[in-house]
Amino acid sequence: LLQCPLFTCEQRSVHLASAQELRDSKSELSKIESSLVSFSLQSNHDYENKMRVLQQLSFIDEKGCLLIKGKVAKEISGGEVLLLTELLFNRGLRDIEPEDLVALVSTLVIEEKKDKDIEVYLSDNYNRIQELLINLAEKIYKLEIDMGVMVEQDNATEKLHFGLAEVVYYWAQGKDFKSVSEMTTIHEGSIVRAIMRIEYIL
Repeated sequence: LLQCPLFTCEQRSVHLASAQELRDSKSELSKIESSLVSFSLQSNHDYENKMRVLQQLSFIDEKGCLLIKGKVAKEISGGEVLLLTELLFNRGLRDIEPEDLVALVSTLVIEEKKDKDIEVYLSDNYNRIQELLINLAEKIYKLEIDMGVMVEQDNATEKLHFGLAEVVYYWAQGKDFKSVSEMTTIHEGSIVRAIMRIEYIL
């Protein structure tokens, strides 16, 4: 053993340090690979659960092919696609005024919340649809939980933000931007982005 080149090499300490570093790297790589496998399995499981949700909502059939609701959802860009599609198929948007429609869609596209982000009364028609929207959100949320989908929200209505509903409602009625922007504490740039997203969806 004492005749081994390792014991006679003048750079023995350097070689030992390199060997230890290599072992540590392999150990760390093994941990990363294990994490990736676990994440992949979890992601695949979540994907299957989401497909079950789509099937329960009649967006796809048992073979994963798009049904009529799925084809409609595919054409919707941005916002809460499932919720908007369910609203359409529940005839929630019938006989709706333009200002009610943009106020409604704003609750699904805005990314910021006001200090008091609560439902507002704008019109009988708007509030009827708002109530339907909340009920549909609760239905989808419960279904996702039941099917084991990983959800980011703590409750069904957390994804609905009513902070700009009043602003865009009166903007759609023709009020100037300066007047409507003074109705909220949300930054003007965020209002513009929300209006652009609403226009894009509609």
